[in-house]
Amino acid sequence: VVALQEVTPSILGLLRGCAFARGFEWSPPPPGMPYFAVLLTRCGLRLGPFERTHFTGSRQGRDLVRCPVDAGGRRLHVATAHLESYVPGDPGSQERRKQLAAAQASLVGSGEGEGDASAGCVLLGDLNWNERSDGPMALQPGWLDVWVKAHGDAPGFTYDCRANPMLGGNLKLRLDRVLAHPGPGVDVTEVQIIGREPIPGGTREFSKRGGATGSRPLLPSDHFGLVCDLSVCPAAGRRLGSASGAAEPPRPVEVIDLDSP
Repeated sequence: VVALQEVTPSILGLLRGCAFARGFEWSPPPPGMPYFAVLLTRCGLRLGPFERTHFTGSRQGRDLVRCPVDAGGRRLHVATAHLESYVPGDPGSQERRKQLAAAQASLVGSGEGEGDASAGCVLLGDLNWNERSDGPMALQPGWLDVWVKAHGDAPGFTYDCRANPMLGGNLKLRLDRVLAHPGPGVDVTEVQIIGREPIPGGTREFSKRGGATGSRPLLPSDHFGLVCDLSVCPAAGRRLGSASGAAEPPRPVEVIDLDSP
């Protein structure tokens, strides 16, 4: 599963023309939006339609894109979102809190009544969360921040103006998150940051307020991406026996989050 945010129609066209695109199903873009979130699932994994739900009260047209996928014979509900962005004079904290709460409740509700068939749900995206302005991330019962689970207090900055040579300044924030509400028998096995290396031969032109211009190395995005690997047992809390009588091992599931360039 791959989640992209801030995808423009032109970038979407370029991505759909790449060789890898044929191996994925793509959520359709919303009409008339200059940029949007897109969810990709490996062909054959999706168990239901892509759904795009507008966040009530969003002034920037933000929404939640989701679908259920097959995770070792169980249903895993995956979703992506680009929560309300900062604007001058208004950090958007209130909108983000409401949007995060709505996304969590909606995803958990999708899996109600599925019992052992549910592997839980995962929300990944550019959540624009800044603890200094937004306070601690308000995770509802059963939800966890997979970076914190895997790496504890390690910074995990995905917007890092010092480490990303495409940017300038000193800002360091963990804007991008992978949140999970795992079902029984589901565990986070690895989380890592990707997209740190410049694209060979690529440059990004820039100009400063004083009129100075120049170029910087080009990276896949101004945000670093996240890759999260989940281990899903074939049945809740235990391993089902296979036809031969041997225990089936947990099934791996990989989710990837990246802002569009």
